[in-house]
Amino acid sequence: MKLGVSKIDFTPEKHGIAMLGYGVTHHVIEGIKTRLHARAFYMEEGGKAVCIVVCELGLMFNSLRHTVCKELKRLAPEIPLGDDNLLLIAQHTHSAPGGYSYHPLYNIATPGLQLDVLEIYTNGIVKSIIEAFNKKKEGNLKYIEDLVPTDKKVSFNRSIKAYNLNPEVVEKVKFEDRHLAVDKTMRMLQFSTDDEKEIGSINWFAVHTTSIPVSEHNVHFDNKGYAAQYLEKSKENEYVGAFAHGYSGDVTGNFVKDSKRKNFRTLKGPFESNDENAQFNGNIQYEEAARILSNIGENEKLGSGIDFYTYWVDMSDIEIDPNFVDGVVNAKTSPSCIGVDMLIGAKSDGMGLPEFLVPMARSVSRSIRMYEKRILSSIQSQEIKDRLTRKYEMQGCKYIAIETGLNRMYGTSDIKNFVVPGFVDDSIRNLKYFHKKGTFELLPMSAQKLPFQIFRIGELMIVSYPFEFTTITGKRVKAFIESKVDTSKIKHILVSPYSNSYSGYMTTTEEYQMQAYEGGHNVFGQWAIGAIYQITNQMLQEFEKPQSERKPSIDVLSEYDKLDLEMLIYKE
Repeated sequence: MKLGVSKIDFTPEKHGIAMLGYGVTHHVIEGIKTRLHARAFYMEEGGKAVCIVVCELGLMFNSLRHTVCKELKRLAPEIPLGDDNLLLIAQHTHSAPGGYSYHPLYNIATPGLQLDVLEIYTNGIVKSIIEAFNKKKEGNLKYIEDLVPTDKKVSFNRSIKAYNLNPEVVEKVKFEDRHLAVDKTMRMLQFSTDDEKEIGSINWFAVHTTSIPVSEHNVHFDNKGYAAQYLEKSKENEYVGAFAHGYSGDVTGNFVKDSKRKNFRTLKGPFESNDENAQFNGNIQYEEAARILSNIGENEKLGSGIDFYTYWVDMSDIEIDPNFVDGVVNAKTSPSCIGVDMLIGAKSDGMGLPEFLVPMARSVSRSIRMYEKRILSSIQSQEIKDRLTRKYEMQGCKYIAIETGLNRMYGTSDIKNFVVPGFVDDSIRNLKYFHKKGTFELLPMSAQKLPFQIFRIGELMIVSYPFEFTTITGKRVKAFIESKVDTSKIKHILVSPYSNSYSGYMTTTEEYQMQAYEGGHNVFGQWAIGAIYQITNQMLQEFEKPQSERKPSIDVLSEYDKLDLEMLIYKE
């Protein structure tokens, strides 16, 4: 097998725009504390290739997948990579420049599409891939897993009440034991040359990159950035070490009460300095990664063979087989909806909506629900009846604030004339601006068509999803995959969230009922995890077929080719 690795600085040096992660307009860039990088890992054998790129940015979007695939084909057509066999992973720092999504929701704070940021990220990723391809030489891969000791103060469940609703949790976990309510497994893929020279590794571990809070205004790669830096410095010969995510949706690295709340959160790290907290958490991840790598041996070597399959799905319109939702009949997804509880924020990491506005926001949502249900019988249009019925049945107990799939807010599509004036909140002002401009006529606020992907590398299967998985969601999905594959051929299953695109969180149905931050950001409804099982099952069935016989995926990326990008830009 031929392997190549590369690391490229792709830091947008742009001040005055908002960063992506905390979703607030005041999180504006004033400087750069650490540089940002794209780390590429290229693998080729038997005429097939795959490449994994771990990027120190907030989220991956369809936009980046579109521009990277297009630019790679233009600059390096000889590299056998495209939508099918390229895995782009967001490292998820909340302190990197935003504004690079086509779908406007995640650009509202910036405000608007920042074409130069999109271009810099694109060029950096493409350059990292080309460099990794050009550096390829004969080598071997090893895969190893181990548990991080529970006494390491590195990861804590931030949504313990929702976690405890899962039937797997027989004995309810107390708040003080929340470090036990996370996945402590560290997963590592090591790259070496044939003469056993280590050239790189990818680490997957569950902890949010939120050691740096919203009160800081410098670009920062956060705890996983420090982990990568420490590992690379400990090695020789331009070693490339990437740190990606496990099931981090409900997992934080903050564990000390922040009584002053000067950082707009309830918890923090053990130091007053936020940078020291990022170093503290990153150092634990580094030390554990180094320990695990030191124990890697010949038994962990992966065999030969590369295969891949990418499957695009419209998540807004899935009818779910009862077998995937414990027998529930007529379970479906609906166009994406964000709940009030998402707007409130994940309190341990970053608060959103001010506390005094929360009762009002819920009350308005509840009133709209009551009104829309009451008028159902008098509505003449069957299409509107079906839309409202589906929304409330599938979104369940969620206090719906923004229907991002249908470009509606608090029950109205007339956002430009929304009753709350723009001067009250910058995000509302920006939403009104884009509605008036006509942006929402082009595409939904957030992506509904999303990529799902399988890589097989020797005996390792990597299955990638465009969501933030909570702890139990990730464990359930991994167990589901294990029940469907031939374990005599596939010895390792790795579930990779934050991959290829993004459209919110994925919780269990039980966690969804709590409507904490994670449930409020599970946008496709209470049965969405059943849709994940169904999609995964379909992918695995296609993957069993010879490559020439697999069902071709819908071509979503080409839909963006003629998109009027000018309509996505905010101009005063």
